[in-house]
Amino acid sequence: MKTLIVLPLLFAQIFCISDRELFNKGKDMLNQPEKLRNMLESGDLDSNMIGPICNRSLLSWAAQKGLPIAVETLLQYGANVNFRDRKKRKTPFMIAVDFGQAAVAKLLMNSGTNLSLMDLNGLNGYDYMRKCNCNL
Repeated sequence: MKTLIVLPLLFAQIFCISDRELFNKGKDMLNQPEKLRNMLESGDLDSNMIGPICNRSLLSWAAQKGLPIAVETLLQYGANVNFRDRKKRKTPFMIAVDFGQAAVAKLLMNSGTNLSLMDLNGLNGYDYMRKCNCNL
């Protein structure tokens, strides 16, 4: 019986490690648009991949870092502009605003982000715009 319980746990740990490595590789590519595009085109990387520990998408990371080319590339390859992280339920737009990335926030708005979605605290995109006092 113990073997049956241990084996799935070992498999889950191995699976998570490979996911973590792939996600981290994707995060590293955000600063290298051509390599990011190549990985997305080849299917080696999924534009909607979620970090196994942070529970954020690659698009959320690019929004946080203020990388408009990476944001555009991920969106071109089908990244979900309205993805909400599992921990705080923030969209990439909310994260961009939180980190003062106005250019990326505008790009996400123009790409169809839903400003009515709420985070864990009940704040929506409009609340984030008021909170940051930025001209979006």
